[in-house]
Amino acid sequence: MTKDETMTQRVSLYNEIHKGLRSQLLSLLTDCARTDPRHAGAVEGIAVRFRHLLAILEEHAGHEERWVHPLLVELRPDMAADLEADHARLDPLMAEVAAAFVRWEQAGDADQLRCGQLVHGHLASFVGQYLSHMSREEDEAMPVLQAAMTDAQLLEVSAQLRGSIEPPRLAEYIAFMLPAMNVEERSQMFMGLKAEAPPPVLEGMCALAADVLDASDWSDVQSRIGL
Repeated sequence: MTKDETMTQRVSLYNEIHKGLRSQLLSLLTDCARTDPRHAGAVEGIAVRFRHLLAILEEHAGHEERWVHPLLVELRPDMAADLEADHARLDPLMAEVAAAFVRWEQAGDADQLRCGQLVHGHLASFVGQYLSHMSREEDEAMPVLQAAMTDAQLLEVSAQLRGSIEPPRLAEYIAFMLPAMNVEERSQMFMGLKAEAPPPVLEGMCALAADVLDASDWSDVQSRIGL
């Protein structure tokens, strides 16, 4: 069994949320590239999407710093410090993109095209660096945690992290995570909910999944676990 095959069988604190964030970041970047730079409504729409995703990214960093980094401090303090430094380095890049969006929204006719190009360039640079950061967490930090902790312990950390998020906000996270996950991951999630969640919670999650997934994708999950 290879290293990669072994890792896929272990619980990860990053996998599902990072899949969702990658999907959101790349979708935003693609749509930004296609946005009509002179259409005020289109510019406002993509700017609103960026600000919403920015809030999610800032929260996600806070979750990692509260629940994951303290574990790494005990095991690899140098790695924990490096990831903290990554977060600090990404913050001004996000602020730079945010400022570029404001300039685009406020631009006069003569500057709209140039401002749109600048936003796309800043956003592309940020997305590339954020994707690299997530890969570091998955490829370097997660193996350290998996080597020192059991899956049960990792699941407990994951449960505590998710339990710290208010239900409406957690539903937002799940809504963009589910479409980015594969059928095995979705099935595992709903198998756990079926076994442990109160009926109203399971019903709510099923309704959410039916809303954000294609009918065939949701049917696959239901048939696999008997929902």
